[in-house]
Amino acid sequence: TFIDVSYVRILIKSGIFILLLLLITFTVFLRKRIQKNDYVTGIVFLLIAMNCMIAHHMLEISYDIFLFIILANLKEYDMPPETATNNKLKKV
Repeated sequence: TFIDVSYVRILIKSGIFILLLLLITFTVFLRKRIQKNDYVTGIVFLLIAMNCMIAHHMLEISYDIFLFIILANLKEYDMPPETATNNKLKKV
């Protein structure tokens, strides 16, 4: 039988420890990015999380290249809240 839900597939193939580790890693990463006003990355990962409810490609790099963003150095994109607000106002 083929399982097409990523979360259940990881649970069955790798166990609950790996699934919890993966979910905690995603949650911590998303919280850090949202605290740094990086809402685009948050939206991308939320879309990936919703897609993984109906697809089995969560850990397949060929389908989900955004997993590499967890390993990326994103310090260049970090802006303090007041700078982010000022930049948005200047662009408008």
